[in-house]
Amino acid sequence: MVLDAKHMRGRTAASIEYELAGRIVYYLLIRWLIVLAAEKHGHEPSRISFTNAVNELEQMHDTLATSSEAWVRRTLLPRLLTRIASHLVPLRPGRHYPRPNDTQAKDKGHGQKQAASKTSNRVNTKPKNTKTKLARVA
Repeated sequence: MVLDAKHMRGRTAASIEYELAGRIVYYLLIRWLIVLAAEKHGHEPSRISFTNAVNELEQMHDTLATSSEAWVRRTLLPRLLTRIASHLVPLRPGRHYPRPNDTQAKDKGHGQKQAASKTSNRVNTKPKNTKTKLARVA
């Protein structure tokens, strides 16, 4: 997700900085939940899906916000960690690059073929003779 002033709720520089700091803290807390879930269930943290962890946290948000601290620690947090750990991404040995999103994958392979086909399908037409048109008008 690209973050710019259009995606922020605040309109002043201070409120945008505050919101950005909140988003960074939210991101780091989700990563920390992933580490806890991986540790509890014996997985590598890199194998757990970040997107699905965000979805699980959003689904439990209302319950977490309205429950007592004891209930959250005893019941909800272990349940959340189990749900987060259940979403594993496939193991891809030797992977040292980020997964491309859909638009990058399409642009990378398809764009070159499309550009080549456009050049090969061009019809050779003679350039228009502008001098004769000017002579006719005069």
